[in-house]
Amino acid sequence: MPSRASIEEIEATSRAYAEKGALYLSTSLPTRNHGSDPVDTEEMHDGSGVTYVGFALSDELLLTVRFAHMPAFDLIAQHARDEADDKAAPWDILLRIVEKIVDLTADRLETIAAGLSEISHETFRADRAGDSGSTRRQRRSPAVVSKKLRGALRRLGTIGDLLWEARDSLTGMMRIAHRLADEHSASLMGTGQPRVEPIMLDLKSLSDSREQLSGKVQFLLDATLGFINIEQNDIVQTLTVASVAGIPPVLVAGVYGMNFQHMPELSWRLGYPLALGMIVVTAIIPVLWFKARGWM
Repeated sequence: MPSRASIEEIEATSRAYAEKGALYLSTSLPTRNHGSDPVDTEEMHDGSGVTYVGFALSDELLLTVRFAHMPAFDLIAQHARDEADDKAAPWDILLRIVEKIVDLTADRLETIAAGLSEISHETFRADRAGDSGSTRRQRRSPAVVSKKLRGALRRLGTIGDLLWEARDSLTGMMRIAHRLADEHSASLMGTGQPRVEPIMLDLKSLSDSREQLSGKVQFLLDATLGFINIEQNDIVQTLTVASVAGIPPVLVAGVYGMNFQHMPELSWRLGYPLALGMIVVTAIIPVLWFKARGWM
């Protein structure tokens, strides 16, 4: 039986090789759950990442070595028990396991694609014209926007990890498929080699899909960071406008707060209302000017 250290070797020659009439294969597979909700990527991130599995195939025996719970193996074992199929050839069981892993990987990528579509919709959704003013204010609240953007970044990070795990898994499964299709494995595969080619085509298709999803993750990550920068600029702009708009009123208040002996306004009956009015007017004028320039 192959040891755990040999199964976890990263060299290609250690992942698929023949020895003493048996074929030894190993690859990494993700252990994270899919979750019941197709867009709930946080549930998909509740495991420990990846684990390694090993296969030892001979004419009479298929030995699997696992270090974590793997759904594909359980499903094949349950299917064999339901059909009372204890006469299947070792290569047939191996191909069933490989096909089931491919199916589960496809489901995993579909789940990831649904999660990305959800994030994309939330990120680029524009304000709807029919929304009430309070709803728009709540959606545009910096705290609400910041919370949504932080959540989007966390989910994108999760999906990025999942896609990286899928990449390693697909690479390993492709290596196994090539080895099973090799002419040197013909004696062990019997009549099963024609079934390997469709598996290879499916793996190639899944690999292409994973690359597309990785590109979309990068795009959404850049977009999310861009929106974060825009929100920060809006906050800084608001603070700048407030500080600049406050300068003229402070200037007026400073002038009339000086203790000179001869200030005509001090003896006027309407001097105090006049000063207050000037403070209000000098605060409003900069705000109107900023709005006219489109800075607010």
